[in-house]
Amino acid sequence: MSVHTSYMQALDGLPASPQYGWVPTAERLPIQNGRYAIIYKQGSVRKEFIADYDDFYGWNCKLPDAEITHWLKLPDMPNA
Repeated sequence: MSVHTSYMQALDGLPASPQYGWVPTAERLPIQNGRYAIIYKQGSVRKEFIADYDDFYGWNCKLPDAEITHWLKLPDMPNA
C-alpha cells in the first residue's frame, strides 16, 4: 500500500472542520512549502486529495477546474 493510499484512507470521511485541523483556503494558505491533504470541489463533487504547495507557485495538484477549499498539514514520515 502506498503512502498516498494510506493518507487517503485515514482522511476518508473526516469532516472539513477546524476541529480536525482543516484550514479553509479563504482563511489562509500554508506558510511553508510542503505536501498537504486538500479538499477540493469540481462542479458539485467534493473530494480529498494530496497536493504540493509552494509559496511562489501555489498549489500543484493537476486537477483542472478544481477549487481547493481546505488544507491540512500531513504528519512527517516516520524514520525507516
